[in-house]
Amino acid sequence: MIRNEHYAAEGPATAPWPIVSRNQASLSYSERQRILQIASSLLDAEPAIAGTAFAGTRVNCGWRPAPTLYLEDHRSIELTSEQTARHFEYRSLGLASDQDFYLISREHDPTYERYVSDTLGFGAPGILRVQPDSRTRKSLCSACCDDPDAMRRLIGAARDAGTINIMPFISNGHVWELGRKIAVAADVDVQIAAPPPRLSQYCNDKLWFSDQAQRVLGRDSLLTTWRAYSPAAAAALIRSLAASNERLVVKIPSSAGAMGNLIFSSENVRDLPLRVIRGQILRRLNTIGWRGHFPVQVAVWEENTLASPSAQVWIPSAAMGDPVIESIYTQMFSDEAGRFSGATDAEMPEDVSQKMADEAMQLAYLFQSLGYFGRISFDALLCGDSPYSSALHWIECNARWGGVSIPMTIANRLGAQYPDSRTVIVQMHAADRCESFADHLATCAPLQYSHCKQEGLIWLNSVLPSIILDDDMHGIDVGVVNLPAHSGINFMCISHTLDEAIILSKQTMELLQRLN
Repeated sequence: MIRNEHYAAEGPATAPWPIVSRNQASLSYSERQRILQIASSLLDAEPAIAGTAFAGTRVNCGWRPAPTLYLEDHRSIELTSEQTARHFEYRSLGLASDQDFYLISREHDPTYERYVSDTLGFGAPGILRVQPDSRTRKSLCSACCDDPDAMRRLIGAARDAGTINIMPFISNGHVWELGRKIAVAADVDVQIAAPPPRLSQYCNDKLWFSDQAQRVLGRDSLLTTWRAYSPAAAAALIRSLAASNERLVVKIPSSAGAMGNLIFSSENVRDLPLRVIRGQILRRLNTIGWRGHFPVQVAVWEENTLASPSAQVWIPSAAMGDPVIESIYTQMFSDEAGRFSGATDAEMPEDVSQKMADEAMQLAYLFQSLGYFGRISFDALLCGDSPYSSALHWIECNARWGGVSIPMTIANRLGAQYPDSRTVIVQMHAADRCESFADHLATCAPLQYSHCKQEGLIWLNSVLPSIILDDDMHGIDVGVVNLPAHSGINFMCISHTLDEAIILSKQTMELLQRLN
């Protein structure tokens, strides 16, 4: 089912590309009423949870047919380094079109820009390069506000079109401040195609999400977790749980991509004094760049996991209809901490898939009722001895774009997601140095995506200089590798069956390994 591929300019709209639902979900009248009551209680307790008054009356959530400024900025996500942020800045380029703008701070890669524009056929947005201050972690949006040329172009486009949209990777106050400045200078309405910043922050917090998932879906929908409000409390929980479990995890609630997951082997900690465990926790937290915020989440590491499915969702404004469960993917990870390295279309028993889609719809409906707009995904674990007798446990919400939703949307734009194509998404991590994107393009040219056949290799990102693919290839079904997280190679393979897509991904990695 394809929705909203083209819009009438005079009416409200929800997205600039096809929203493709491959997982139909149901939501009964009684479920709606129950969830609305939950939303009402949350809004009564905190009326400003979806507040945007600080940005003025002319800046609101939504999207309209007009020029859109796209940006992928990871700097607001805890534990993200400047190098990692710069590396991912180009990844959302495949979402933009001719009339749009795209914001970066890293050096231009004309070869990648031509690839997205000409080979994929998505058009050429205006590239705006600004200069964030790495010492102060200034965001792309703040740097844009301070760049006269970038602001002149955006304000001019907003005046000419009568409005403008901003489509950020993740919503925060910097994004909304940029929208406010454009609205004031151009005297137009500005739409932010993302949730209000406080609601975004809450949804991305693993602890807050767990509370809401329990209220909506019940206690059995979650794994048992604990909050630790101090290092001593975390140490006490770790030692207590170590008595009857093999592995434990301490999670930084606001981190992404498993960067904030610390795994503890029970046999190494169960007999240690609490002060020693406390010291280990603090040292490991500080090593990964923790900002000192409590509480942290403590949990038993689930050993009996069959799969880690993720529901990809688009939430329009309530006036435009229900949330859309676009697809469910199975995520792949390359180390014990659960670091993302790829995904494939999920293959689960029909009743499990339907249960996941229905529960994801309930969660999305709650967030929509709170004022959420835009991209979101919900991650879960499928636990048990068999998929047919497994339990579904929700673990976190990603209130942002990500390594699955971006390529999925690119595939939708290509028309390759319907009716029955299958995809493999690969995030290969790299180290030391790397050939240029032009070298990757030339080396893998025989596998390049064919618009006629609707299958082949699609590059999802440029590369930064001084990176090389490591020879140590740790295969996970599709040969995905995961090396240092500061950089990597992102691509997607599309074919008519999952097996064929997996073969394409393996062929791509073999060619890249030879190149490096």
